[in-house]
Amino acid sequence: MKVLALILVILFALYYIPFGLYLKAKTNWIDVSLIELMKLRVKKIPTYQIINWSKRLSDNNMKVDFKQLVASYSSGVDMENVVNGLVKAKQNRLKLSFEQACEADIKNIDIKIS
Repeated sequence: MKVLALILVILFALYYIPFGLYLKAKTNWIDVSLIELMKLRVKKIPTYQIINWSKRLSDNNMKVDFKQLVASYSSGVDMENVVNGLVKAKQNRLKLSFEQACEADIKNIDIKIS
């Protein structure tokens, strides 16, 4: 019985405590805590995708707070559209803020292609 309980605790820890994702975030200089990642995992928010979006934005020298990404995703914004639009705007030397990109997405404007 104790062995079964230990196995369940280990499985729980492996699922809800994303150590690998936390290390990936820290190696990419993304400011997020392990507790916050656990909370997002419990809420069924795709933390892996949000880390990747944050990394992609920081690779293109755009500073967007991790919490802003989570809040926008939670409010129904298509973050793939927003991130691709921001990167495309940066490549074309256009000024587009994160807030403007989110507003455009809410208005169903596909900013990836524009």
